[in-house]
Formats: sequence, C-alpha cells, structure tokens
Amino acid sequence: MTHTTVVDRQGVAGNERYIEATVTISSYPTGGEALTDLSDQFAAVGMCLPVCGGSAGYFFIWIPSTKKLKMMTATGTEVTASTNVGIVYVRMTGV
Repeated sequence: MTHTTVVDRQGVAGNERYIEATVTISSYPTGGEALTDLSDQFAAVGMCLPVCGGSAGYFFIWIPSTKKLKMMTATGTEVTASTNVGIVYVRMTGV
C-alpha cells in the first residue's frame, strides 16, 4: 500500500452510509491506487468522489471492479508510476 488514510467523518445520509477521508498517496502505482481500506467497509460502494488536494491538474476515475482510484493528467494519460501525488480528499458512499 502506497498511501495513508485518515477518516475525517462518517455517518448515514438517507439509506446510505458515507465516509469522508484524507488519503495521502506517496508513490502512485501504475493501474491505480487500491482503496480497499475504505471500500471494504461497504457491502457495495455506490459512489467514490475524489477531490484533489495539493496536486492540481489531475482528474480521477474510480474503477469498482478493482476498487482502485486511477489518476489521470489533464491530457488524459495516466499519472506516471511512483509519482508523489500528495493529498486527495475522498467521499465514498454505499450500503
């Protein structure tokens, strides 16, 4: 695992649970960062909404089948392996 996770807040909204966390990715792995420490807390993840903190210019793709957060550059290519991405704020919902 190349990240650390701090759960900032969690609770229930309607019929879904949510977790908001600060994830610090120190060395991005090719193919995406596995966020199983968060996703395994749900029977089914409904949504993963990442918002970049300190790394401007990246956008994210949540891949449910692998439970990975894939990071892309503004040009649409995957972030280079071993990149120190820094802080990413994540809101994950599910049941």
